[in-house]
Amino acid sequence: MKSQRAAEALSCDRMALSTDDREQHFTRAQTLFGHPAVRVDSLPDGLSIELPGERFAELCEFVERERKCCPFLAFAMTIPGGGAPITLQMTGPAGTRELLQSELHAVEKSGCGCAS
Repeated sequence: MKSQRAAEALSCDRMALSTDDREQHFTRAQTLFGHPAVRVDSLPDGLSIELPGERFAELCEFVERERKCCPFLAFAMTIPGGGAPITLQMTGPAGTRELLQSELHAVEKSGCGCAS
């Protein structure tokens, strides 16, 4: 029963975005996270992702949509001055790190794993 509740806690709301918004969201995710220049570090309850500073606006749009479809995620951004890399932390309940790692792997290959 505990594992079923954990899986439900990590469920994405696929109806939170329209079809067009969902497609744009997955395209943005691929643009942001689908290349090796992105640095990813594991956290106990999620991931820390470093992105180029010039991606700030795109990252904000990604977080805005991601909050709708994945309400279990918490987000924190570190935005240093001078155009230095931005750090995005995405965290959540138990299993979040593994889910995010799987999603990033799917993005690297073809797009968001929750699209299907």
